[in-house]
Amino acid sequence: MRDEEPIDPSYDRCFGEDKQMEPKSVSSPVGRAQVSELAHDLLRALRGLIEPRHYRVPLLALVYLRSNAPEKWKELRSSAGQHDRDGITAALQRVNTTLHWLPNHYGIPGSETLEALVEFARELDQEFPVDRSAANVPALSELFDYLVETLFAYNHDGVEYYTPWSVARTMIRIIRPSSAEKVHDPCCGVGNLLIETSRFHRERDCSVPAPQLSARALTEESLIVASMRAEFEGAAVEIGAEPENVLLRDSRAFESFDVILSNPPFGKNIQFDTSHKNDTRWRYGTPMGGDPSFAWLQHAVDKLVPGGRAAVLMGEQAGFSGGANGRIRAAMLNDGVVEAVITLPRGLFHATGISVSVWILRKRTAGESTRDEVLLIDASEMGRLVERNRRELSHEEIERIANAYRDFRTGKNTAEEGFLRAVPLEEIQERDHLLTPRGYLTGASEETDPVTIVREVRQSDARMLEVDEHARHEDSVVEYALSDSGLRSDSGLRSENLPIESGWGEITLGEVCEALAGPSGQLRKLEYHSEGVALVAPKNIHNNRIIDEGMNHIAPEQITGKLERYRLADGDVLCVRTGSPGRPALVDPSHGGALFGTACIRLRPDTSLVTGQFLTYWLGTPQAREWISRNSSSGTIPSLNARALRALPVRLPPLWVQREIGRVFGTLDDKIAAHDNVVRATAELRESLGSMLGNGMFSTSDGSD
Repeated sequence: MRDEEPIDPSYDRCFGEDKQMEPKSVSSPVGRAQVSELAHDLLRALRGLIEPRHYRVPLLALVYLRSNAPEKWKELRSSAGQHDRDGITAALQRVNTTLHWLPNHYGIPGSETLEALVEFARELDQEFPVDRSAANVPALSELFDYLVETLFAYNHDGVEYYTPWSVARTMIRIIRPSSAEKVHDPCCGVGNLLIETSRFHRERDCSVPAPQLSARALTEESLIVASMRAEFEGAAVEIGAEPENVLLRDSRAFESFDVILSNPPFGKNIQFDTSHKNDTRWRYGTPMGGDPSFAWLQHAVDKLVPGGRAAVLMGEQAGFSGGANGRIRAAMLNDGVVEAVITLPRGLFHATGISVSVWILRKRTAGESTRDEVLLIDASEMGRLVERNRRELSHEEIERIANAYRDFRTGKNTAEEGFLRAVPLEEIQERDHLLTPRGYLTGASEETDPVTIVREVRQSDARMLEVDEHARHEDSVVEYALSDSGLRSDSGLRSENLPIESGWGEITLGEVCEALAGPSGQLRKLEYHSEGVALVAPKNIHNNRIIDEGMNHIAPEQITGKLERYRLADGDVLCVRTGSPGRPALVDPSHGGALFGTACIRLRPDTSLVTGQFLTYWLGTPQAREWISRNSSSGTIPSLNARALRALPVRLPPLWVQREIGRVFGTLDDKIAAHDNVVRATAELRESLGSMLGNGMFSTSDGSD
């Protein structure tokens, strides 16, 4: 049984239930909309010049410098005003001396980028004059945050995902770091989790000591930006002097923490040591070499003091993956360290539909009995659409999740149909230790009473209005993307013959990616299920994406031996090889770990040469389709083999151009998907109104006539 946990009184002073949890706001005349407009204006000089990863660190350093070091800013602006390249470079190097965590190779860009940064600094100076420094601080803080979000959340060219603020708040409200506790993030990204922890404490005007914050950064860029943000926020964070992959080498190996907060790169194949020898972290089993999910989870448990707790963001596949991961999950459950799993809605991340869950872990104290139940929450239907495909959890929704967890911890009755349930460990064991909340919760009521019917009609109507608004937004995004890329002039799409851009090369598909045909015959022996590991077939490839409708699943324990090599990974391209050969789909993170069927070919790009998104759209060009048609075997059902596909000619531009192409084409796919949703939602509303009609409830007036 669960032991009741005494609530730290300092928690109630800082994070009490009567406190309102609102996002950070700007206490200056410059609001969010104005900051957004200003940020876009400031970035205009750099857009399209080079990739954001080449300029985002020095650009953020300029904003930091303008706010926190006015004398250095004056020195820099004096050099920039004279258009003295050597003087500007020297000033930037002196800035690097001030910002001791900023390496010298940042802030010394090429001439074109330097001129654009000078222009950025000039406009920044006009918007925020030095003689009004105190009044500018809140607006500069908001601008800094907005630029971090814009430059990192929408550009997944690194190994880590930007943690959206509503996700960070949810994790922190669940885990509740209290006074003077040691809080650590072993893979901090740009620092959202720790910054949000500091903000929660500060905004509640706590008289008690703040939590002790520390972190490690996986990359140099993460280290720089997280350090800059901590200093900008005035948050005391010990973050280390150099980047560190803690799965390989943990400089704080012998230190433990009260709280671990982390959004690790669970879907990325980063290097880590899978040797069980001399590594006590793998107490529940050696993780799979190509999937670091259970390496991160075990690392979190290892870093906790007895009684400590962790909130770790994981991909949904961690709840059902088999093989070594399935055995580790079972061992962790049986040892009682998995306390709760909360499925969050899709679309919370800015540039991907990745679906995630929050795993709540707790290390038992000496003599504490093993818990006999796990709290499972399905929050996948929560959130509201805020832009494009992105959703956000509201304050009320976050509170609902956090309060449900608190009730569970204090021993209250924990069950709400369709939303949450404290599931006995014995039941989880009987279901092969699967941790997919939806599978343990009963579905919505199927009664057809008038109240239910009216509620369904209202929900269908609200959903149609939401997707209709989203579709209109996608229309405007497409218009902007076409104009911003130079493809559209004032009179419409350009019709003149455009020259081939320099830097493009002619290669074959096999030179830039691996091609593997699906397993032959092995899948016929397996049983399909409603849950488990997804099996992607041609029917699931639609409009360059993988759709879940009609997806078959395979029990994880059936995937053994050679079948493991037919897993998909984020960024792969899957294409049909029979019937309609060459029809492609880009694999997104939510389908990482899925299997692909016999009638498909998996392309795994060399990401140093080509992006999966570019390959997806190249396969859809008339030239590629015609070539594939000519080189497919003729017969009753046309088919294409992997060997032939490797010879497909590809006209390949530089990587940054590939990403720009992917951005433009991606907006078109987003628009198609949005309008498909409008069609489905409208049909759903018609069906709901049909239920009213069939039950004699349909009326075109309120009866007042």
